[in-house]
Amino acid sequence: LAASEHYLQVTTERGQALILYRFSDAVRELAQVPGAQVHRSYWVASCAVRGAERTGRSYRLHLRTGGVVPVSRTYLLEARKAGLLDTEIRSDAPKLPMEK
Repeated sequence: LAASEHYLQVTTERGQALILYRFSDAVRELAQVPGAQVHRSYWVASCAVRGAERTGRSYRLHLRTGGVVPVSRTYLLEARKAGLLDTEIRSDAPKLPMEK
């Protein structure tokens, strides 16, 4: 999920949709789904993460859909607890065919 003003950009392996919904309400409803809020504007499902890239003290999640999501320091512990940072990938690692 990516928040954009009063809308949510929902991205799955099946496609994308833009819906009118509050981000905070969506995050609350996803409490039982494995994943975490990783930024003030992003929530990521665990199954959507291909790996985490670390540059200095910053992390970015590489998603199976080809997207990249930043992890803010505020939500770093939550992302770690959810296991989203467990698989580290290098920035020079080969990309999956759908990421090219």
